[in-house]
Amino acid sequence: MNILILSFDFPPKLGGVANCAYNVAKELSSNHKNKVLVIARKLEAIPKENDDKILPENFNLKRVYLPKVALFTVPFFMYHILISIFSFRPSKILSMLWMPSGLSIFFLYPILKIKKIKYYIYVHAVEVLESSSSFKKIIRKLILGRLKKYVFKYAEKIIAVSNFTKDLVIKNCEVKDDNIEVINNGVDTNSFFIKTIDKNNTLKEISLKYPDALKLLTISRLVPNKGIDTVLKACHILKQQNVNFVYLIGGVGPDCNRLKKIVLDLNLEDNVVFLNKLPEVELVDFYNWADIYLLISRYDKEKPLVEGFGLVFLEAAACKTTSIGGDSGGIPDAISKESGLLVDPYDFESLAKQVSKLNKDRRLIDELSSNAYSRALNSFTWKIQVDRLNKILLR
Repeated sequence: MNILILSFDFPPKLGGVANCAYNVAKELSSNHKNKVLVIARKLEAIPKENDDKILPENFNLKRVYLPKVALFTVPFFMYHILISIFSFRPSKILSMLWMPSGLSIFFLYPILKIKKIKYYIYVHAVEVLESSSSFKKIIRKLILGRLKKYVFKYAEKIIAVSNFTKDLVIKNCEVKDDNIEVINNGVDTNSFFIKTIDKNNTLKEISLKYPDALKLLTISRLVPNKGIDTVLKACHILKQQNVNFVYLIGGVGPDCNRLKKIVLDLNLEDNVVFLNKLPEVELVDFYNWADIYLLISRYDKEKPLVEGFGLVFLEAAACKTTSIGGDSGGIPDAISKESGLLVDPYDFESLAKQVSKLNKDRRLIDELSSNAYSRALNSFTWKIQVDRLNKILLR
């Protein structure tokens, strides 16, 4: 089976869609019956030799020039899809987003029908939502709203990364329930695993300063809907209760200054450490270091912003670390009641209560962490998830 995968973003560029595209391509190509070709945007700032470091030998990556504005890339994608149809001869085309690559496929649908090529659309969450919060978004909604429904209508199957995302597609794209398959994201167990921590200077200093503290961790882009402000308010309660804890925040983003001001206002300077951007190779150490991973994401319908799934929870789980997540978006797919806890993303008092409860019962932390680890390895590796996708493509 020849499979053409279209992804605007692809490693070494970071991001959830890029991560998903790479792992889907890698696992599909691990089946010797499959040949995989990925078409992705050329990254001019990345030396060409770096491409080879992220690619297994058994699939091909074709980087092409695509404009930075997604809508303008459609004719470019169409051109390269056409070339691939006649050179690579795919029987299936998998688009990692409905726009721009999915829209490009739709405009070529008459040719696909003649060639008996089926196409599939991956959906993560936010990309199918429309907003009227700005003039630009209103124009996008007017131009693309109807086209989006046609893209999904003619797709062989829609692949949703969570049950929440599936519901979004049904509601916003007029897709029938039986034409959507939920295939969750997976975790790369070669990158995230239980290990003896290689204590860098930061972890070494923190371990010496807080030898017996409850270790809390968030690694995320610093934007309001990630709920880090909710965690900080819960930390204020924990401090008033004399709980011995330290909270590490890894990441960068536009919300950083506001969050630092909250830390000052709540007198949390001795308990909260901002790590800025962490190298990918160090993430596994921080996940292994933590007692609890926290991401209390909330659904911002105005922007719109929402957690389509929550891969970070699986990354923590693969390092045998339990999580507390916001009960919103696709996070309930990533955290089960046996592997972690879900809280109202606006209720910082409830969050403080749950953290305090775990602090008093370290055996419960160990139990949840063990369950999270087993669940990640037995149900949520990329191999397991993509094996399900492969069966769908074979139908």
